[in-house]
Amino acid sequence: MIDQNLLLNQTDEVIEALRRKGTPSETVEAARDALVRQRTVQREVESLRSEMNQRSKRVGKLIADSDIVVEVAGVSAAKELGPAVISQGKGLVLTSVGALADPSARQVLLAGPGKVHVTSGAIGGFDLFAAVAEADAIDTVKIRTSKNA
Repeated sequence: MIDQNLLLNQTDEVIEALRRKGTPSETVEAARDALVRQRTVQREVESLRSEMNQRSKRVGKLIADSDIVVEVAGVSAAKELGPAVISQGKGLVLTSVGALADPSARQVLLAGPGKVHVTSGAIGGFDLFAAVAEADAIDTVKIRTSKNA
């Protein structure tokens, strides 16, 4: 058995030692290349994991700092982030009512302690923004929409 660090750091010596034992150098080089790829993937996974943790913390802080959260990002976002809103006791205005069609998502979203407020489609969302604007309850709203053709 060859130590991985030895193979990565002293490849020429390992190749020569294995060649003396009859192992083709191409086999050793292929194993080394596979280890390099594996370590690269491991570093990328750790980096992505760290990035996800940072984003999760930011989302958690945004939820904690809010009185109510308005979801306008689609069913997958409602199912992914809605439970965090509800579990913190915050109100969730749910525009993607399709999230409630999934029994497990519905159970979590309706479990409380926060409350779910369901709008009825895009018109309900516009009515919500109109009511909030009339109440001078917010300073700015940013809306970005897209639809695949």
